[in-house]
Amino acid sequence: MPATHKHKVCAECGKSESDQWARHWKRRHPDQPKRELAPGEAPARPYDESWIYLIEPESLREQFLRAVQLLELPPNFSSTN
Repeated sequence: MPATHKHKVCAECGKSESDQWARHWKRRHPDQPKRELAPGEAPARPYDESWIYLIEPESLREQFLRAVQLLELPPNFSSTN
């Protein structure tokens, strides 16, 4: 059975990592607790202004794009006249 690695997005900088997850935290955020970014959240200190487009693979990026688009939609107010 081939080894599979889950891609994770860093909650500090927004970079996506797979098998290098522990190394990323050790080198870039040694004093921070390890935390994966959830869709709909923004990183604490984004690596880049367009951090969402740096996420690889594209299937993972799509999860974050959909969450951001849902957050940006204005609330649907219906008038009862």
